[in-house]
Amino acid sequence: MKHTIYLLLPLLAFTSCKVHQSMAKADLIGFSSDIQPSFTIREGGFKNLYPQTEPIDLLNSNNAFDKQLEMIATDDNTALYYATDIALDRMRYIRRKVVQYDPQTLYYIFLISDGLDNASVKVAHNHRQAVFVNNADNYQKRIARRLRSVMGLSHNHLTVYPMVLKGEDLQQVQRNNQMTDEEFDNYLREQFSCFRYSTRKFVPEVNIHTSFNDIYDQLEDEFLHSEYTFRVAKDYVNKQIRMTVTNKNGETAQIIGTLKRTGLSSYTLEDIQLNGLTADLSDSRYVSSNKAALKSQYNAFRAENVFFVLPDLRSNETNTLFQPETTTQEYKNGAVWQQNTEYTKESSTNPNTYCIFLIDASKSMGKDLEDAKGCVRKITNMIH
Repeated sequence: MKHTIYLLLPLLAFTSCKVHQSMAKADLIGFSSDIQPSFTIREGGFKNLYPQTEPIDLLNSNNAFDKQLEMIATDDNTALYYATDIALDRMRYIRRKVVQYDPQTLYYIFLISDGLDNASVKVAHNHRQAVFVNNADNYQKRIARRLRSVMGLSHNHLTVYPMVLKGEDLQQVQRNNQMTDEEFDNYLREQFSCFRYSTRKFVPEVNIHTSFNDIYDQLEDEFLHSEYTFRVAKDYVNKQIRMTVTNKNGETAQIIGTLKRTGLSSYTLEDIQLNGLTADLSDSRYVSSNKAALKSQYNAFRAENVFFVLPDLRSNETNTLFQPETTTQEYKNGAVWQQNTEYTKESSTNPNTYCIFLIDASKSMGKDLEDAKGCVRKITNMIH
């Protein structure tokens, strides 16, 4: 029997994915009647203050991730909201203790489930979690609030990918309630609506798939970065900067602008010119209101460099995402362009990345649990 999978998929934006990444770490939580986390947790108040197990290093894991993934086993029921609650606690801990509030770290939650929550309230109360929540609807609202607050006032990005497998149990629910496909589709979208979240510009969409391979193929496309981040030395204030970028197809394009200081630790790149490229210059997070100046990101007063982001960087000719493979940077000294030899692809490191995978291990998943694990492995290969 074929299954239908609902993938609530916002656009994922990695910068220069897979090259010279400084940190790529992950955790796992299998959930059923209780949770099976890859890390230790503490119950009750102040749990984020205590030392916890380190996350798995995807860049040097010695198969630790695979070993933890294989340990996830099936059991009864579905404590989906509770697992997400614990994942958000873990994310707060990672942000505070592991990456130490690094403003460039990107956070992702990948959720795979084949059913509706039926155990979270009881399980959470048993573990002194969400003690004031008394039903599933209130727990869903709690998760929605927590997703919107877990990053605080930081510039960090969090993107959630809920993947809902329409297996035999959900199909039986549809038959019992004599609902059409469209009615049941809308019902499922509503039930999983609390997970439709991203701090990025793009609103998550519902996509229907028939296999985990289809999910992987779409995710592989989405992992093409849509935002290009580059750094400029603060010493280049009032100088014109030229970035020459080349993609894997040999296409070459240029980004030109003049660095200006606008505050104690804020800068702009003004009079932006894009040769051979287009970008979304309406994104107010990165672009000033006159649409001709980029606003500096990840500002630090004592840092030697400032960072700028060009959203949705695309080729003029093909309108496809432009992924720079090589980059050179020049600054204008009088009438002469001089290369900044210290700027290399290697020194323009990727942001840190932290992912947490929530995997439904209820008995209804059956053999699909192994397919889900295979999909998770493919996702981690894309990340690092």
